[in-house]
Amino acid sequence: MQLTITLTSTKYQINKDIMVNSEQKICETLQILKEAGQINIAVGDEVKLRSMRTGMFVSKEFTYEEAGIFYGDILQIL
Repeated sequence: MQLTITLTSTKYQINKDIMVNSEQKICETLQILKEAGQINIAVGDEVKLRSMRTGMFVSKEFTYEEAGIFYGDILQIL
């Protein structure tokens, strides 16, 4: 299922709406955006993700479905 979510980060100066497949891993999305030059996360940076809806931290190794991320959710990159 296609989801529209928002990625946001004050540290990396990101505020971007994206469409993703709910079965895609979050780390794959970050890698694709990095390779496309749309986000500037350094290779050695250990990023943490937090769902703004639930306030819980999310593993980037999970799919959006496994992480309980739904249409319209906001993921904050810390």
